[in-house]
Amino acid sequence: MSAVAPTVTVTPSASAITNVQALPVAVSVAGASGVALGTVQLTSGTYTSNAATLVNGAATIVVPAAVLAIALDTLTVTYTPTGASVGVYLSGTGTATATVSISPVSLPSKLQGYKAQLTYTPGTGAPVVIAGLKDLEGGFKADELDSTDHGNNGWKARLLGLLDFEGSAKVDYIAGDSSQAYLLNSILNSTVLAITIAPVLSPGSGVASFVGPAIITDWKWDGKNTDLQGVQITLKGAGPFVTVAQ
Repeated sequence: MSAVAPTVTVTPSASAITNVQALPVAVSVAGASGVALGTVQLTSGTYTSNAATLVNGAATIVVPAAVLAIALDTLTVTYTPTGASVGVYLSGTGTATATVSISPVSLPSKLQGYKAQLTYTPGTGAPVVIAGLKDLEGGFKADELDSTDHGNNGWKARLLGLLDFEGSAKVDYIAGDSSQAYLLNSILNSTVLAITIAPVLSPGSGVASFVGPAIITDWKWDGKNTDLQGVQITLKGAGPFVTVAQ
């Protein structure tokens, strides 16, 4: 008996989202030769999800926020048979679409009582914090970056000033720290980062939070060939802010 092509059905939880929302995608694989066993994987643009194992012929893949392009995105899911389904079903694909949009907002002139984070989103994972801001006042002017430990071994950063979504930051770079590979990647590849500005007040306080994109446009290494090195980076806004919470 020859293997047959299954039907791969791809169903996003929503047809339109903003770039700060995750997108659950339901996938089902069916055919005339019984329940399909195997894995499914979703791709869209430069994003590729982890493989998800089918349970009773179905799985859900959650696409993280900020990894899809601001556009009408095609979501392609590839099915790979395993176990008893090998030789029974062929590999197959299914597609669906979702629109990702970004809506400009007006930020308050004073941002006292807000905290902020500079984050990097890898292609197959959740956003990673690479800097923390505090004491924001007068637009994007920041008195300082707090020294916050992150990652497996921890690293520290201090922002010297952001104004009108442009500014510089001095970061202590720890060579060999896996979390800092994201920082190095963003520097070398002009990767779009996100600055999230949120109220210090607890969620549900009625005060809005915002997120906007930025890129590192210039850098200068201050350290020598040691495990701990300093790098001075220059940031520039790469698009409008959107409201992410109320």
